[in-house]
Amino acid sequence: MVNIDLLKAPSMLSSSPCAIRSFNPSNLLIKQTCGSPWCYYSRPATLLVVGGLLVAGSAAMGALHLSRHAAIPHALGPVCLSIGLVFLVTGIVWMPVAAQTARHKGLLRAMSRGIEAS
Repeated sequence: MVNIDLLKAPSMLSSSPCAIRSFNPSNLLIKQTCGSPWCYYSRPATLLVVGGLLVAGSAAMGALHLSRHAAIPHALGPVCLSIGLVFLVTGIVWMPVAAQTARHKGLLRAMSRGIEAS
């Protein structure tokens, strides 16, 4: 991972051996070189799992609160439910975007291979 400090003073940058490379715009672009689909689906899948666990946990807390078997604070269940739903909906919305990105990157790779082959 590239660590670029853009807030350094110009005098500090001039003494640095990589001062020219630090401000090259092509160095600021992070290129994903992973070829597996898991690179695109890992974050949305993680959000789906965490959101599902939070929603399930809030349902369990609600059931325990209603059955009066445990002393659970009144606001804890709804807070976990709302945070879980935010994570779950974000993961659900992000999944088609990740699929489209993976498909687009695959098409770009296939097109670049076709150009190199010809």
